[in-house]
Amino acid sequence: MVLADSHCHLQLLREGQNAEDLIARARDAGVAKILVPGTTLEDSARAVALAEAHEGVYAAARGHPHGAAGFGRDPMAAFYAVGCTADAATACADNKYLTEDPQLNARGYFVEVEHPELGRKFLYPGAPCILSATPWRLYRRPPLLGEHNKEVLGGELGLSVEAIRVLRADGVC
Repeated sequence: MVLADSHCHLQLLREGQNAEDLIARARDAGVAKILVPGTTLEDSARAVALAEAHEGVYAAARGHPHGAAGFGRDPMAAFYAVGCTADAATACADNKYLTEDPQLNARGYFVEVEHPELGRKFLYPGAPCILSATPWRLYRRPPLLGEHNKEVLGGELGLSVEAIRVLRADGVC
């Protein structure tokens, strides 16, 4: 059996931590493959450098949506500009750009979901992969803010009706 760490931010180590030591410890524990996902353009470049320097370490050059404004209309060009030449680099760009992406549209990635409470449909991300034997589907809208408070607070957390009432009165939920 091959063990893999699919989410290891080796490029974001604190002072005094050493990526080489952590990789060696992972190897000693039987971890053969390590994926280092980037979160910004700059730390994606560091992730790629780590992957190039260590066998069995792979980089995912990417960016979080909170920094999408810096990617512009061509996120891939922004990654290449900081040295990310990895085989697979993805950016969570502004939704407007994503919904115009020809590749995502060609594979039918976005799914319209009816939101009856708001009286309209919204585009949501669809299947992360296409499987013929077990097709993916989006079968309901996301919950409204606070929609499941009673079930979670009362059922899962065991709060009393009075405790939930106090939380509501205090504007917590």
